[in-house]
Amino acid sequence: MNQKDFNDILIEVISNRSATMDLIASYIKNSPHLTALRAIEVYQEDYQARLTEALKNTYRASYFLLGDREFKHLAKDYISSYPSQSSDLDDYGFDMELFLKSHQLGKEYPFLSSMIHFEWTFRNIFHKKWDIGLAGSEIEKAIMDDKPIYLVNSLCFLQYDFLISKLYFLKDNNSDYQNPIEYENKEFIIMYKKNEIVLIKTFSQNQWQFLKIITAPTSFSKLIQEGETLVTKNELQDIFHFLNINSLLKY
Repeated sequence: MNQKDFNDILIEVISNRSATMDLIASYIKNSPHLTALRAIEVYQEDYQARLTEALKNTYRASYFLLGDREFKHLAKDYISSYPSQSSDLDDYGFDMELFLKSHQLGKEYPFLSSMIHFEWTFRNIFHKKWDIGLAGSEIEKAIMDDKPIYLVNSLCFLQYDFLISKLYFLKDNNSDYQNPIEYENKEFIIMYKKNEIVLIKTFSQNQWQFLKIITAPTSFSKLIQEGETLVTKNELQDIFHFLNINSLLKY
């Protein structure tokens, strides 16, 4: 067996525990303290431990909510079904939301797939380039000139059937975890990047829908017309105050 074939099969064995384990072991010498098979098992265990740590790092809130035992069980099953395809551990875990649709823990914790989606989106926004919008005076000029305005790219809209933001922040305040919260309620979120930090803001459904209008360039006068059917005057002021102080608008 040439070196390339050996390397390819070894990677397959380590990641999948395939039936070729005995074949690979026959090419590895036993040591006084470690058999070839045990050496492969050590590689397998290290591989799984590293990927589990990568998943814990990406899905910190999910790990906190599930607890160490349940999360490790989930990670083990996921790693078996979705071996890593990248040399960058930070990329691992993309298919976790899909995987949960058929996993028992996804059924036991109905909010879990939403939390996984939230956390993977958080990761994506974190890695996005910060798109800096207009300063206050520039926004005022754009409004006065009725120029088409739109939202920055380092931002996304999230909608869930659970209060995911409250569940997410439980990991930062363990004491609140002892008092169960009513999490079965719809939530409308904007996640955005500012000063290289990922932030979130929750809105009413109507405010959230109004903000989605600005994903495409829209004149201020048209926004006001459409906004009259969705939000109150005070809500409209709150929206533009939020967009202004966070520099989330461009033209």
